[in-house]
Amino acid sequence: MGGQSIKIDVRKIECLMADGGMRQKDIAARTGTPYQSLSAAMRRGTCLPVTAGKIAAALGVSTSEIMLEV
Repeated sequence: MGGQSIKIDVRKIECLMADGGMRQKDIAARTGTPYQSLSAAMRRGTCLPVTAGKIAAALGVSTSEIMLEV
């Protein structure tokens, strides 16, 4: 596996999921990402940029909105 991980704002993602009435399994299904991978990213608070992009698209926001500022 390669690539640089980015930090994601798990709290914001959870709020966006709640606003949309979605669960992690819903996001996993919409993104085509295995549930275990999504769950691990949410626990760690990091993921690959492409995964962050998929999560953001499923939530209807831009990737920058779910990234943590550094």
